[in-house]
Amino acid sequence: MIWQAVHAGFGYFQKEAGYTRTGSHGKRVHGQETGQWHEADLAVAHWLQHTSRDGDMQLHVHSQIAHVARTTTDGKWRAPDSLGYNEHVGAVAAIVSQHLEEALTARFGLEWVARDDGHGFEITGISGAMMRVFSSRRESISADLRVRAARFEQRSGRAPSQRELAQLAQASNFATRAAKEGTLDFAQAHAGWADKLARRLGVQLASVAPSVWHGGGGRAGADARGPGAPAPVPAGLELARGAEGGRAGAAGEERVDPRGCDQVPRPGPAPHRDGPSRGRRAAGGPG
Repeated sequence: MIWQAVHAGFGYFQKEAGYTRTGSHGKRVHGQETGQWHEADLAVAHWLQHTSRDGDMQLHVHSQIAHVARTTTDGKWRAPDSLGYNEHVGAVAAIVSQHLEEALTARFGLEWVARDDGHGFEITGISGAMMRVFSSRRESISADLRVRAARFEQRSGRAPSQRELAQLAQASNFATRAAKEGTLDFAQAHAGWADKLARRLGVQLASVAPSVWHGGGGRAGADARGPGAPAPVPAGLELARGAEGGRAGAAGEERVDPRGCDQVPRPGPAPHRDGPSRGRRAAGGPG
């Protein structure tokens, strides 16, 4: 379920950002750059993580793109054109989230509610207090960030800008992160989480999942709908996704059939000679 969502997102990323550049891009002839962009198969490694740096439950996937890609025209390995990566990161996140949310709804009948900060959705029935119990990593970063922001304001006589605040947050992230050592003992971790939740909120961990499962999910719901039939996505979630789907742009035009490999297929058309997303780069946008 998680891997299918990740590969769907990176299938889109491969289609939109999988290019290498050849030739000279510092010269122009008749107003056109002499260099060319070519389709290339990106090499991406994914690995699953079950906890945060502070040991909280946090199932997530790390993805690392190698700084080498195989050019489809001649099979040579070259550096990928990474200038356009940032343009598509938000869309990848939206695609992965939507695939995973729909899969969880189909399997367990989960329902979703928009987050207060507008960044995606949370499972209906999981309280903010419960999430904060297992968000110690965020708390440690936020505490360090407040100190760094106060020092910045003392030195500069002004509050940090959004860009500067993001840089300070990254520094806080690195400064507070603990090393992950050894093999995770799931039984021990589960027992610790259960004890923490019971002590802090008086809630039994084993009761949480059944409390958010709804009719139409799980095996009983699947049998009622027939084999292979997906559960309906709640109407509220579908409507709320409209704006987020718009940010994904062309991502919604084609469902990617993910493959179980680290090299994501490249199904898209060849880019224009002036390269992908050329308008953004001509305007001097971030890359």
